[in-house]
Amino acid sequence: MTGAEKFWYVLGNIAFASAYFIKVPIKKALQDAGAVKMTGAEKFWYVLGNIALASAYFQKIPAKKALSEAK
Repeated sequence: MTGAEKFWYVLGNIAFASAYFIKVPIKKALQDAGAVKMTGAEKFWYVLGNIALASAYFQKIPAKKALSEAK
């Protein structure tokens, strides 16, 4: 990440960790593709995001589709 991207990511996390919560469903899509492993905390927040009207799952779908098209 560039210096500016790191700055904006940190700033996004200061506002109720919104940047982190946006990242978790995308990381789940990457895990489904076999590219990364999620941490225990990320797994917890992913499950919690699904309890809230499956919002994490619905955020994961576009990322998983993009990954499938990139292969």
